[in-house]
Amino acid sequence: HWGVEPDIMATAKGLSSGYLPLGAVIASDKVYDTFKDPFAHGHTFGSHPVACAAGVAVIDHLEKHRLVERSAKLGGYLLKQLETLRDHPSVGDIRGLGLFAGIEFVRNKESKEPFPTETKFSQRVLERCIRNGLLVYPGTATVDGVRGDHIQVAPPLVVTRPQIDEIVELLDRSIAEAEREVL
Repeated sequence: HWGVEPDIMATAKGLSSGYLPLGAVIASDKVYDTFKDPFAHGHTFGSHPVACAAGVAVIDHLEKHRLVERSAKLGGYLLKQLETLRDHPSVGDIRGLGLFAGIEFVRNKESKEPFPTETKFSQRVLERCIRNGLLVYPGTATVDGVRGDHIQVAPPLVVTRPQIDEIVELLDRSIAEAEREVL
């Protein structure tokens, strides 16, 4: 994305779809070539055959079903649907890429002033989401290391458009319920 080609990438959970512990460091040829000959390294748990087989199966599935391309396409739909949540007084920003999106919450939409830490707004939204049948990932301290609330929305790569619509409907309801408590 954005014309950036990383020299080094560290990855883990997604390699095995979370079924087995598996991680990797991926380097460009330019980086790898600088240390491949003098470098000998290993771990007692490195290259576990079952975890590696799971990783190969996940990559095969991703490629066979073109899930990366599907994520890009459905990610545009997800962001378009999430934009309907901007009418909420607490929604300061919505951004994302592919099927990974974030919703930032603010106390004041004009100034982008965050909620006081003790309000725990993202936690309130999470609790309402769970009550309404939706799991999201809350976060805090994104403004200055102390203040700031957001949630991450990251449906699986096999999500459907009707499921995205349901996610947004449940978010709409959950955010409104949390707002009624603090605004």
